Amino acid sequence: MANFPNVGNYAQDPSDTSGYASDNQGIVWVTFDESTGTAGSATKTIYVGVADKDNAVYRSTDAGATWQRLAGQPTGHLAHKGVLDAKNGYLYLAYSDKGGPYDGGKGRLWRYATGTGTWTDISPVAEADTSYGFSGLTVDRRKPGTVMATAYSAWWPDTQIFRSTDSGATWSKAWDYTSYPNRENRYTMDVSSSPWLTWGANPQPPEQTPKLGWMTEALEIDPFNSDRMMYGTGATVYGTENLTNWDGGGKFAIRPMVQGLEETAVNDLASPPSGAPLLSALGDIGGFRHTDLTKVPSMMFTQPNFTTTTSLDFAESNPNTVVRTGNLDSGPHIAFSTDNGANWFAGTDPSGVSGGGTVASAADGTRFVWSPEGAGVHHTTGFGTSWQASAGIPAGAIVESDRVDAKTFYGFKSGKFYVSTDGGATFKASPASGLPGGDSVRFKALPGGKGDVWLAGGAADGAYGLWHSTDGGASFTKLSNVEQADTIGFGKAAPGASYQTLYTSAKIGGVRGVFRSTDKGASWTRVNDDAHQWGWTGAAITGDPRVYGRVYVSTNGRGVLYGDSSGGTTDPGPGPDPTPTGACEVTYKITSQWSGGFQADVRLTNTGTRPWTGWSLAWTFTDGQKLSQAWNTEAAQSGSTVTAKNVAWNANVAAGSSVSFGFTASRSDTNAKPAAFKLGEQTCAGA
Repeated sequence: MANFPNVGNYAQDPSDTSGYASDNQGIVWVTFDESTGTAGSATKTIYVGVADKDNAVYRSTDAGATWQRLAGQPTGHLAHKGVLDAKNGYLYLAYSDKGGPYDGGKGRLWRYATGTGTWTDISPVAEADTSYGFSGLTVDRRKPGTVMATAYSAWWPDTQIFRSTDSGATWSKAWDYTSYPNRENRYTMDVSSSPWLTWGANPQPPEQTPKLGWMTEALEIDPFNSDRMMYGTGATVYGTENLTNWDGGGKFAIRPMVQGLEETAVNDLASPPSGAPLLSALGDIGGFRHTDLTKVPSMMFTQPNFTTTTSLDFAESNPNTVVRTGNLDSGPHIAFSTDNGANWFAGTDPSGVSGGGTVASAADGTRFVWSPEGAGVHHTTGFGTSWQASAGIPAGAIVESDRVDAKTFYGFKSGKFYVSTDGGATFKASPASGLPGGDSVRFKALPGGKGDVWLAGGAADGAYGLWHSTDGGASFTKLSNVEQADTIGFGKAAPGASYQTLYTSAKIGGVRGVFRSTDKGASWTRVNDDAHQWGWTGAAITGDPRVYGRVYVSTNGRGVLYGDSSGGTTDPGPGPDPTPTGACEVTYKITSQWSGGFQADVRLTNTGTRPWTGWSLAWTFTDGQKLSQAWNTEAAQSGSTVTAKNVAWNANVAAGSSVSFGFTASRSDTNAKPAAFKLGEQTCAGA
């Protein structure tokens, strides 16, 4: 909308050169007055919140053609939310002195009468008594006059939720003090579905565990059910389905309203050859030992409980030995386990440590190398009771270990690869050249292969891709078929293969995705598709050493994802192809072309009367095209003939239904479409 008069001017920290906190928060909410619109026509009255402490609210009465600053509005705070009760003619606004969601020391709740233009401060407490701002805001659409708000930035001893049933004239609290520090709650909490939400804590009053929440920016009453309410926190989405018990003096029941939804960033992943199938290093909630991939772990890593775990590793030949590093306001930044991560004990920090950094365990677990924030690289024997500075490697280097030789460790910093053969005491810079110049790099040594190292990373304005070393980092070879790569991991070798399966988050054949290679990187198969992309997946990736085809993928805000290929055991073997009967139709579409390559989508439709329980589609290239990689199918090429078979999850195709897959391939100057497609012995219609 080009004619809006004010795009805001508030930034949390204008001096932040990273751009994260110096960004203008801009337009923060839009509310429509449904009483001024009808079906099929534009709503005339619209309210908009702007990140501007002097001009926070604007209104249009002509469906957005013109805008005016709402007269008489309070200044000095930001309007986090604006919610309209159209029946009573009130616009409610939640204000804070900061942008949130972490910060906010003062705030107010205001009510604007849309008919008269009157502003009323309806705050539930005097401003002098607040140490928080307001944000979460909702009205009960079935009971106009019922309003709720959150003290979103109240961290200690807990967040607070306020409720009014008389349009803000009076308020009650979700909890209050009886006699300090004792408190009485209007609610009960059941976190048995996500037991880690207690954080394993045993706080002193007035704190409780689990907490009602923190960073409670959002709160909503179901517009169709007055008893159903949900609110967001820094840990999960809580809610209730008997909210109106509040008004009768009873207790309402709060529980997590989500299952399998994790709003956390993943920093590192490890899949040991024995013990738990997965160990995770997570932001905000530390990380978990995942003993059952289908169930929520009972508790995050504790003793110590890092707010964010930055790195973890296990001893390749002794997977019961595990080490993790992380961030903690006060206390140690490293911890060890001798039972595969089930129980932990803290190590000691070298002088100056301020953050977790990266850590590596020797292959046999007898020594460790740590590159923490705030201090240089250090090494130790035993479990970190005494550390010595490592020589020859710069502070801030990423460190990893050889998975065979217990005295060999590796490091990387600013385009240089470093190697230690004396347990991390001294490092030497490798003569290897052509590696990425920055520090956006992740590398791993192959289990079972001494000196076998894979390195991924880089940036678009420099070296970027995937490199392989077979001589302990003395030299690296860049894989020409990988345009960009951000992370690398290993899993069980494919049936009949001698080399472990590679996994990467990369750009290959012009396509961004998660890829697998079963032939040492000679060819790649995309294992996700365009419908399953999860933002940034480059922080960590690992296969499972016990299950071929299983891959664990990190995300930046969606938790850990895992997937299995063809049921998670083996890929389709060389047995007979599926031979569905009945008519079929194929749509073949080239979606993009570039010099020397192209991408195509194929849709196969069952136009017969009986379902298929498997399928195998074949066609012939006539212009020398060569298949590079494929997704949603197991595809192979022999000469000019390509055969694409189903994978486990798309084998069944009902009559009248379709299945789609895609691929990339190389090409010459001409790129004719295949003349015919055959499903077994059946020739399909269309092309």
